Amino acid sequence: MPLRTNLMHAGASAELAKSICGTGANPLALSGSTQTTAAPLPNAVNIVSTATANQGGILRADLDVGESQYVYNKSGVTIEVYPPVGGHINEGTQNAAVTLANGKGANFVCIVPGSDFSYVISG
Repeated sequence: MPLRTNLMHAGASAELAKSICGTGANPLALSGSTQTTAAPLPNAVNIVSTATANQGGILRADLDVGESQYVYNKSGVTIEVYPPVGGHINEGTQNAAVTLANGKGANFVCIVPGSDFSYVISG
């Protein structure tokens, strides 16, 4: 993903650069413990600061191949990250969440628009 400042130095407006690079949510509170009650993860970068154990967030369904969402968990508990309804994460069970421990981040990359993601957890 390009840096916003690089785009602006190349002549893009601040709003265009922001649109291309995405936005971040800080802080983000999770809710729900199932895919249907999970909180939307609306941004390119999602910083989860408030959750209780096993509460979750759901990835966006409107991403295209290669687009990604980053989720960082600083809530103090393990959280769940769900694919869009009908989707999979790392070819797992349909609609199943993956867990993200406190102090960990994961980049979820869309591999099938609207449904399937691959992810890597980072420290």
